[in-house]
Amino acid sequence: MSSGSNSESGKGRTGKEVLESAMVPSPDIIRGEIVKVFVVLKKGYEPSEELVKDIQQYVKKTGRYSVLTGTGYTDTGFVDHLWGLPVYWDAVGANKNDNTIFKETVIDGIKSIKSPAKKPILIMSDAGPDSHDSNKLVLEYEIIPVIAARENSVGEIIKTDEGDCFRGEYIPREYHRILGRLYDLRTIIERKNSNEVVGYNRSEMPNRGIDWARCFVSVSNITALLTALTACKVGRYDLIRAPGAFRRLSV
Repeated sequence: MSSGSNSESGKGRTGKEVLESAMVPSPDIIRGEIVKVFVVLKKGYEPSEELVKDIQQYVKKTGRYSVLTGTGYTDTGFVDHLWGLPVYWDAVGANKNDNTIFKETVIDGIKSIKSPAKKPILIMSDAGPDSHDSNKLVLEYEIIPVIAARENSVGEIIKTDEGDCFRGEYIPREYHRILGRLYDLRTIIERKNSNEVVGYNRSEMPNRGIDWARCFVSVSNITALLTALTACKVGRYDLIRAPGAFRRLSV
């Protein structure tokens, strides 16, 4: 960062010294890539280390979203409906839209399922990837799409007592009356997943590239599976979704 100071040393700044600035990506040996900012000062201000620190502090204090802490990746995948355990997972670029991520997850996730007996009966999702194409894609694999629709969507929209909407033309009629209960499963699964603090923290991936992101996602999901297997082995089914249950288990 290039910047400067003036005669008001020690009083703190409010960013008024900066005439203009620009951000560019910069390689970093630890984090893979960081943001570097170049600053042009107004007349009357001279560069100094003190002013660098003042401007950095000002940026941090203007709001938590002023300091870029994003990782560039997010996780996606399938979980089972009974325990919310991972069946398939991957890391994807966070700059992709929900429809693209959803379609790639469905295609790659179904390919990863080797046995026809393991193929899901239905796939549930929030309204993020809601579109005719997303629903049609799931149907191509002979799977029922339970994808929440926006209330103002065009077509045969079914609204549950809880206010959730779905595109009825893609869901068999015998499922229409139980859509509310089916979608409640998604809430239960999300609640189980939210308890896995270890996995959640690991999803805040360092910006070292897609391979590192996949590594972090895999560690989280494999840990969840190992915990579930251990819980079954010792007959403690109540601990299947307890992330810290067996950290000190001695065998």
